[in-house]
Amino acid sequence: MQGSWFGELTAPDGRTSRGLATFTSNGGLVTTNQGDTLASRPQGSGHGVWIQNGLHVDTRLLKFVGNEQGVLAFIVEEVVSAELDETGDVFTGNASYKLSDMSGNVIEERSGTINARRITMTADLTFSA
Repeated sequence: MQGSWFGELTAPDGRTSRGLATFTSNGGLVTTNQGDTLASRPQGSGHGVWIQNGLHVDTRLLKFVGNEQGVLAFIVEEVVSAELDETGDVFTGNASYKLSDMSGNVIEERSGTINARRITMTADLTFSA
């Protein structure tokens, strides 16, 4: 898993969101996605951890989220359970999302599927169905 990845998250209703992730050699994870710069709910990039057992990978990351005035108001927790393909350059899996207020009360929960591919010097940024 170590390296940088381009991914697409698909919600049950078919909406998609694209993002980038970097998996460090010591189990660190840094992410950013297309929603991170929305003015209506500004949020920081994700910071978290990952573990791998064979082709199976689990991740957990957190993000700070501001309100419309940019004041810290929420925390996002994202968890992924995925499988690498035999090349080690593609993974697919299930993702969950939990938005909580600063007191830890869950405001929103969602789930979806993730498809990602390793960023290489030659790979394109498209996904096939």
